[in-house]
Amino acid sequence: MTDIKMPEMDGLELSRIVCDTYPNVPILIISGYDEFSLAKEALQYGVNDYLLKPIVRDELAQALKRIANDIAMERNKELAYRAMLNVSESAKKQVIKQFLKAVITDHSVEIKALYPLLYRFKINLIESEGMILILSLDTAALLQKPIPASDIPVFKFILNQAASEWIEESGNGWVFSDEEENTIVFLAGEDREALRKQSAQIFQHVSDMMKTSTGIPLVAAAGTAEHEVLQLHVSYQNARKMLGKRLYQDQEDVFHYDAHDPHLHTLMEWDKMISLLQSGLLNRNKMIYYDALNKWMAQMETSTSVAVIRYGLYLLEALTETSHRFQGEQAVQAGQGLNILKQFAKQTSAVTDERVQQLFADILHIFASTEQPEVDEHDAVLQAQKYIYMHYAEPLSLALIAEKIGVSSSYLSNIFHKSMGESYIKFLTRVRMEQAAKLLVAEQPLKIYEIAEKVGYISVKHFSHVFKQTYKMPPGTYQEAYDNMPRGT
Repeated sequence: MTDIKMPEMDGLELSRIVCDTYPNVPILIISGYDEFSLAKEALQYGVNDYLLKPIVRDELAQALKRIANDIAMERNKELAYRAMLNVSESAKKQVIKQFLKAVITDHSVEIKALYPLLYRFKINLIESEGMILILSLDTAALLQKPIPASDIPVFKFILNQAASEWIEESGNGWVFSDEEENTIVFLAGEDREALRKQSAQIFQHVSDMMKTSTGIPLVAAAGTAEHEVLQLHVSYQNARKMLGKRLYQDQEDVFHYDAHDPHLHTLMEWDKMISLLQSGLLNRNKMIYYDALNKWMAQMETSTSVAVIRYGLYLLEALTETSHRFQGEQAVQAGQGLNILKQFAKQTSAVTDERVQQLFADILHIFASTEQPEVDEHDAVLQAQKYIYMHYAEPLSLALIAEKIGVSSSYLSNIFHKSMGESYIKFLTRVRMEQAAKLLVAEQPLKIYEIAEKVGYISVKHFSHVFKQTYKMPPGTYQEAYDNMPRGT
């Protein structure tokens, strides 16, 4: 506790020295000067409270009580942190992998449970940018082999183990599985170009290992580079989208997401048709989803059985994603779809439009039989906006918002972008950055790390990276520019 006006050294200078030398020591200033400039300077030195003379006993007691509570909370955090340090490295790795899987598959319950653990472990997965790489079996080629569809998970497990052993031991990334048991690799780096090179090297090495051990080729795709860990599901979805290029070409390289890819327009048009199909399923409108299916089939190249199976797998994956929120049915539906495609692969009769139409209608029927609720798109988007405005400081995922509204995450993603002209994560980031900018220029400005926490970021470096991308300057520079601006201009 200190006064401001004192001989030899004033209270502000004392606060500065204490703050620099013993940053964890609380400071309480008592002063007879009711000047905002003094209080503002005191806040810069981490002063906990500022009381004016004459001192009121109850106010002093409350101030000391608040400081005592803060000390107790910090001690509890320290105890919890020390307890976390005793957790084995193996357990930490499992937490990281489970969290990453929850993010890319939009499992809001697991995200909410695991996100605080990462904070406790002081684990920040993205400092600059991160990307998702999908390593997948060439299932179309596999279905042509005399291997039961039920054995596909065995080969997926072999791929996952082979990738994990090499990638994680070499420190090149984190390996886990998505809900379809594809092998997913999370990569972090300084920029997209570095991530592209790293993903190409990983694919080449793992592909060679699988060819040697099983003779089964792989397909790989990399998504966008993202600067937000909860945005990795977008990188994952973009990687899945690029897997569609296997319909056009076979290549022993990674299909990297590229906004200028000549095939992307066609893939996007297919996605629109799939979106219409999904909307028809959600609203139980047979006319809509069968019409969308027919339009989609009209653009297909169905000259060979393998090509038909590839298209069938593409459709099956999209429909499986639509049923994401219906836990328990998803795996059964996917398995039934694979068996239908396997039976088609066994047939030796010529590929005709009628056979292809019947094949896809059979796959669609599996998902059309699921009871799904009717949805008001406009109301769903408004609810999503409202939830973001009220909870932007919390760890938010598309799945969590979709769960609160009562729709699937893929459906919400489509209608949100259609209605708002931007993805939900861009909207969320914009809301967070706008709130951060307001806090930076508040009358009683907070420290950068405090603002980062208040708008939903674990890492100050990550928050600063996103803020700079938004406002073209670091948060500290933004704050200084406002402080130096003449008032009244």
